[in-house]
Amino acid sequence: MKASTIGYLAGLFDADGCISYKKYSKKNINTGKVYNRWDIVMEVSMTNENVIKYIHETLMRGSFAKKPPGKGQLGK
Repeated sequence: MKASTIGYLAGLFDADGCISYKKYSKKNINTGKVYNRWDIVMEVSMTNENVIKYIHETLMRGSFAKKPPGKGQLGK
C-alpha cells in the first residue's frame, strides 16, 4: 500500500474514527469453564458512502452498513 493511501486512511480515522472495547465473560458449552472475552471494534462513521466503500475495498476487512439517524440527529 502506498504511503499516501496510508496517510489518507489515517486522516479519515483520526477525524471520523473510533475504537471501542468491551470485556465479556463467556461460558464454554463443552467444558463449562468461564473465559474472559474482549471485543475490540474500529469504526469510521460518516455520511459519504463512497468514502466508506473505498476504505472497505482498500483494507479488505470488516463490513459496512447504513444506520438511520437517531432522533437527536435529524436535520443535521
